[in-house]
Amino acid sequence: MKIKTTLSTISAIIALAMMAMSIFSQNSNFSLPQNMGATLNMASNDINAVLSPNGLSLYFSSNRTGSLGLTDIYVSQRATLNSAWGAPQNLGATVNSSSSEAMGSLSLDGKTMFFQSNRVGGFGGRDNYLSTRTDPNNNFGWTTPVNLGSVVNSSLDELAATYFEDPTTSVNSIIFSSNRVTNPTIYHLYQSTRNADGTFNAPIAISELEVGGEVRAAIRRDGLEVFISATLPPAMPGDPPNIDIWVATRASTTSTWSTPMLVAGINSLADDGSPSLSPDGSILYFNSTRDGSATDANLYSVTRCSLYAANVPCGINRSGTTDFDGDGRTDISVFRPSDGTWWVMQ
Repeated sequence: MKIKTTLSTISAIIALAMMAMSIFSQNSNFSLPQNMGATLNMASNDINAVLSPNGLSLYFSSNRTGSLGLTDIYVSQRATLNSAWGAPQNLGATVNSSSSEAMGSLSLDGKTMFFQSNRVGGFGGRDNYLSTRTDPNNNFGWTTPVNLGSVVNSSLDELAATYFEDPTTSVNSIIFSSNRVTNPTIYHLYQSTRNADGTFNAPIAISELEVGGEVRAAIRRDGLEVFISATLPPAMPGDPPNIDIWVATRASTTSTWSTPMLVAGINSLADDGSPSLSPDGSILYFNSTRDGSATDANLYSVTRCSLYAANVPCGINRSGTTDFDGDGRTDISVFRPSDGTWWVMQ
């Protein structure tokens, strides 16, 4: 019996090791994670980075000194795709409040921003909101935020709405996380389609993407790849139940998702979460506590080859031919959607 038990234990260990090798062999085409530097990261919790469609503005959330509430949304700007990021600026009292605001996503035209907040006037917990602007190049032209309503939001938490504009079906939707069902300590992903009048339909759980405690999703603009941050089960060997980043793919936007796998080379024994993709899919932004703080996260990025580029070395040097905003027009320029003109990269 003792020998049999020992053999069973060894077999289980081998099976787990083979599973881990299979998981970690997936999606190894990203560069090594790079801390985004002291201009963006401070001795604070800096999370939820989202790049604008033209690549010149980076939105993120922070509880740094000077915030209006517990967590505010900030924006950093740069002159060109190869320029350094400028000092982050608070979006101000039009968007932020004395409560907590956390960045969700931007629409492809840059005119709609989704974020979460627990401000007064919501339906309970943290709710999803949207704000709009007429000029997608004006980072401080946002209108007063609007709650997405009781169809989307519940008395519990709704987090991190990612806006997906399906290029195949032309159906727009949000993918978000909520603990509305069964166990209020466990979060899962939901998808709510949007009507022509701007309203949203009842959310449907995305059961095929369940890893355990899914708190955010970032979907590629073609809808065929999604990155997920999840808390359960412990994903890395020896890892406590921290947050890790997973990835799933599908053949078409009407197909089912593959089984989520850990993204190789990104996760650590610390928290690694809040993934988001650049418009061309070549940069994955995320936040991590790997720098030694148990509570304060820093912004990180990894790069890979763009799906919309030629002669561009995997998102690192954008001096070649590229379609950064993914509108189907290959050029060495970045499209500014506000006036229909092209801005040439330096």
